[in-house]
Amino acid sequence: MTRNLVIVAMVMAAWVWSTNGQPRPPSLTSSSSSVLLREGQNLTLECPVDGAGDLRVQWFRNEQPATEKGSLFRRLTIDAVSRADAGAYRCSAENDVGALVSRAVNVTVSYLDDFGAVPEEFWQISASVGGYFVLTPPPLRANPLHDIAWRWYFHDAVVFPNRTHFVSSTGTLVVLEASAEKAGPYKVEATSALGRVSSRDYVVEMNSELQNGAFSGGDPTIALAPRDTVFVRTSGQRELVLECVAFSRSLDEVVINWHHNGTRIVPDGIQYELEQFSRRLRVNNPSFPKNSGVYACEATRSFTSAKGQAWVEIYEEPEITSTMPPETPGSLGQSITLPCRARGWPRPLLKWFKNAVPTSKSIAEDGSLIISSVTEEDKGIYQCEAINAAGSTLSTTWLRTEASGPVLSERPNNVSVTVGQEAKFL
Repeated sequence: MTRNLVIVAMVMAAWVWSTNGQPRPPSLTSSSSSVLLREGQNLTLECPVDGAGDLRVQWFRNEQPATEKGSLFRRLTIDAVSRADAGAYRCSAENDVGALVSRAVNVTVSYLDDFGAVPEEFWQISASVGGYFVLTPPPLRANPLHDIAWRWYFHDAVVFPNRTHFVSSTGTLVVLEASAEKAGPYKVEATSALGRVSSRDYVVEMNSELQNGAFSGGDPTIALAPRDTVFVRTSGQRELVLECVAFSRSLDEVVINWHHNGTRIVPDGIQYELEQFSRRLRVNNPSFPKNSGVYACEATRSFTSAKGQAWVEIYEEPEITSTMPPETPGSLGQSITLPCRARGWPRPLLKWFKNAVPTSKSIAEDGSLIISSVTEEDKGIYQCEAINAAGSTLSTTWLRTEASGPVLSERPNNVSVTVGQEAKFL
């Protein structure tokens, strides 16, 4: 099927002049950092710039040109997007004064296909009477996965979470106190705004003998441990979920407590919440470094316990903490330092642009760009971009060069002359 790439014209703004009568370069306006679309929808992106004269615009996807250079159109439209169109989009805008780049917009294309293929033995489960068993979903071809809701069926009846059944946020089913009544066909269903898909049946068979005597006593064991997690803090992701299921043949006597970096977590209903017999921990609005580190669940019965733990790392998008004025005047021959300091996690990478082109001028250890002696060639738009795995941000200034006035290298000498004579100053 032919897919069209359409660029729609925008009415250009009138020529804007600076206070000294000179035309101004383009400037950035506010823009979204992410867009979520379904396959088949149309993608429309506006280059977030204002500027004087006819702005020449080019679009990039994953830093590769997506349109021809020098277009006079600011809007990018892709008809009927597919998952192949996902990526980071940005534009550059140029006029006769200078050029700049926009902040990247992360375009996510959502889809829900089906479960992937797995070996035949994946569907055959052997469990022990009095023990527990765990069913995991097959790989799901879908995006984004955190929007998926999971539901399990046993003999086509919905399995509801309770004291002996737990469904994790990633679709894993844990069944405790296995018995002959819990043997039979199970299937899992994944649902999103795009629809739903169902697996074929799992077949659970029950053994009357305990495997390796693993559950012969009442000591607790961890049936489902929390997973190592990288949590990317964004506007749409504000909740960290950790899960832990413990088993004991004396299940009612088991108590689960959670710890963070060795300190017991006390649920307060604000940042920390516990659900489903303390098997699920919710951390609301997690931040770095406060909520990073080791999380452990400890299942205790009488004087025995079992522990599961996971490493959690919180990623936060960069924030530039230094400030550059919109305009930076610079006299010819002057030394200028343009500051750029940023925070975030992972530690942001700093990248400088001059007129929308990466520049490798002298960069100080703190990220500042140093121009040791300003020349006419140095004038233009300078941008510092801070980038990490959670996102990016920009700081922009327009360096205007000005000719410096004359400087006396030596004072003139006093001279005495008679009226009518010529006076010479050297």
